[in-house]
Amino acid sequence: MLGVPALPGDAIAAGGRVLAWGLNDNGQIIVPADLTNATAVAAGYFHSLALRDDGTVIGWGRNVDGQITIPSGLTDVTAIAAGTSHSLALRSDGTVVAWGRNNFGQTNVPPGLSGIVAIASGNNHCLALRSDGEVVAWGLNSVLQAFVPLNAQQEVVAIAAGGDHSLALKQNGTVVFWGYQASSPPNPPASLTNIAKIGCGMEHSLAIRSNGVLVAWGFNSHSQTNVPSGLTNVLAAVGGLAHTFALRTNGTVIGWGNNSSSQTNVLSDLTNVLAIASGSSHNLFIVAPATEIPEAPWFDRSPGTPLLTSTGLVLRVKGLVGRGLVVLSATTNFVNYDLVTFRTSFVGDWDYVHASATNRPYRFYRVSERR
Repeated sequence: MLGVPALPGDAIAAGGRVLAWGLNDNGQIIVPADLTNATAVAAGYFHSLALRDDGTVIGWGRNVDGQITIPSGLTDVTAIAAGTSHSLALRSDGTVVAWGRNNFGQTNVPPGLSGIVAIASGNNHCLALRSDGEVVAWGLNSVLQAFVPLNAQQEVVAIAAGGDHSLALKQNGTVVFWGYQASSPPNPPASLTNIAKIGCGMEHSLAIRSNGVLVAWGFNSHSQTNVPSGLTNVLAAVGGLAHTFALRTNGTVIGWGNNSSSQTNVLSDLTNVLAIASGSSHNLFIVAPATEIPEAPWFDRSPGTPLLTSTGLVLRVKGLVGRGLVVLSATTNFVNYDLVTFRTSFVGDWDYVHASATNRPYRFYRVSERR
């Protein structure tokens, strides 16, 4: 949940479009082109996971320890989590599957573990929440991050895991902390009450009050716990190595903290975000797909001439969604001067061109004619 700035990556999905940006030294933001219908995302140090609406999991990025090698036959998944070099999946039957690096027993799911309703992963330890409100932990326990305290063994409604620390949210809106303490005063703040949701970064923690106000504490080397003034209506919050992201109820996001890999550079027109996840220095977001692509004037030096040409195929771009215009060069080999890449897809009687430009997400162009 370390390293080179890169350009946004994206995959279009009927149920959710996955955006990724930030550090890309292991391909962790290069979203697979065949990713569709994403319902959840999880980010490890150098790898990424997405859950499809059919209950299957797809992974990309670093795979030295098999962390993105999805176990054969893994289906009916309802939740996912990622650690430094391992991955977790929760199945609809309440069982947990783990794979990847196992140097600290982090993929050794306790025998007979069942009735699980939520999972979380730190660097090298794992948490699972039973339906009866009890937290179970396994993996590295060097600073007691996997030693569940008595007050987290009942009436827990949510869990979160940082690098080497753990959080549990109780029914009464209070938070229980255990594991590595990166700062003083003690974690969490004594005044922390009326909490509705929790989250973790590497060495910092996050809690959302029932009124949508975010509270952050812990290690603050890059101002990752300095919540922006006036931030309200927070729906979810996640942390990376030294940065933080918050998702608002209106579908917009805001990031702060370390920006050495452009991990907090939020795209200016990013809206309709449904879910967020942060790795060490990269981020994953699920964005609701556009339901309609409005028609617009031709965008070309000569109106009516094709923007893209290939052997036997002429594409005319007629519209776009979002701000800004990406100029596509008309060449037979698709040498696009201002583009990283592009691809086409076919929906009904229409074609679409998905173009990725410097510091921009994919733009969506309606194709008016195919030959």
